Amino acid sequence: MNRFFPVLMVLSLMVCSCSEPTEPSGWSHEIAFETEGLIGGCAIGDLTASLPGNEIGAVCRSGEIRMIFRDKDQWKSELIFSSPGEMIQCAIGDVDPDLPGQELVVVGIASGNEDSGGPGAAYLLYRDKDAWKANKIFEDESLLHGVCVGKEGGAFVAGYSKKAHLLTKTDQGWTAEKVADLPGPGKAAVPAQDGAFFACADGSLIRATRTESGWTSEAADKRESGRSRLGILDNRVIVCDDDGTLSIVSPEGREKIYAETSKLRGAVLGDLDPSRPGIEAATAGYEKKVTLLFRENDSWSNMTLFEDTAKIHHLAAGDLDGRPGLELAACGYSGRLVVLTCSKQK
Repeated sequence: MNRFFPVLMVLSLMVCSCSEPTEPSGWSHEIAFETEGLIGGCAIGDLTASLPGNEIGAVCRSGEIRMIFRDKDQWKSELIFSSPGEMIQCAIGDVDPDLPGQELVVVGIASGNEDSGGPGAAYLLYRDKDAWKANKIFEDESLLHGVCVGKEGGAFVAGYSKKAHLLTKTDQGWTAEKVADLPGPGKAAVPAQDGAFFACADGSLIRATRTESGWTSEAADKRESGRSRLGILDNRVIVCDDDGTLSIVSPEGREKIYAETSKLRGAVLGDLDPSRPGIEAATAGYEKKVTLLFRENDSWSNMTLFEDTAKIHHLAAGDLDGRPGLELAACGYSGRLVVLTCSKQK
């Protein structure tokens, strides 16, 4: 038996070398904000001209909507609105053309928590001089769960009414234009050329497109498992699902790039690691970890960037330090909003 020990030891080392990164990841994390209970969603963008660079908007189960920002060497937060109902997701962009800069649009339930039932609500939050203002811009039949800012402005929203709408500002106020009937509850949305993609709980990925004759919709992809979060880069949509599958859907088809055994709740595609060629993907979910994926020898490899103490509910990407590469913001059931930064440069 002893003569086989060196061989077994070598095999063991080979297995370890395949599963562990061969170089330091170069990533670090900071807890930017912490509260009691779930932080359901977050987004990165330029919320106020009074602060340099971008900030983070976050929605909490308590109804609190927070702006989280870096002040010199420390993270701070500001309560900008307390909604009567739980907000689920949020997005930042130029939603209202009459307002300077970008705004925060949040969606959820009009009153109570996600399971309370009743109508869904969308609010627009913006800074007016030294004060934050919040306007309810839409109320749906049921919970609103997904939101994104359109490429031409306005906000796409979707939820448990199985309808997707585009909310736009007109001279008469806010209007809601139905852009698609969805085959299942709408869980997430991302903007596309002339429209948007919607993730549905029945497993569909629906694309709504504005044409000269009106809105049309079609299934860009379909799985048996519910879809939960979306990201987009050019013509590639990254989708994470309730069965733990992470895929990239493009005109060429669907490519599965990663899987976990529990629900995924993060779908990011972009230049996350400036030291690596090409783009990377990132995801997070109920296994309590944030994972980076990158192409290596024509296949996707993965690296765990961070492990939280509870299930992660959302993952966002954006520029928070002005350097090449995007930062990640993760939030969830631990009540912590964590910012992950890659220190490696080209």
